[in-house]
Amino acid sequence: MFRIFKRKKQQSGISDVIGQILAQGEDGLHINLYVDDQILFQVVPAKHYGERGIGREDLKGFIELHFFNKNKTLTIENEQYVKKLADKGILNYFEEPEGIHCYIQAIGKTPMEIEKTINERIRTIYSNIEPKRISIEFVGY
Repeated sequence: MFRIFKRKKQQSGISDVIGQILAQGEDGLHINLYVDDQILFQVVPAKHYGERGIGREDLKGFIELHFFNKNKTLTIENEQYVKKLADKGILNYFEEPEGIHCYIQAIGKTPMEIEKTINERIRTIYSNIEPKRISIEFVGY
């Protein structure tokens, strides 16, 4: 079962919404960012990624998850930038299942850290996408 949390118009920042959701005791929060109708990237709990290079001390926080496959036609060109970050050791790479190329990094557990990472990735990795095409969804599982 999951719940979708709508972002209220009077709230100015992503961190405000995250803080409110976490204060409600939600521990399965997933933040999905979309470009048009395709997933752009996600912020998810780190607890399931210990075997994928996330350190033990980071497993209580969140990770950013960027993934690419042949069906994500709107972000194909962005994978090259992400590969460079993986080559530099900034992001961890794995392929699971076959054909799905995943890149992750621990980003902490405070709402401000999470918002900062989201905004930075939109500004860098996905700078070729107009911000008005990007939407955000908060989902509790």
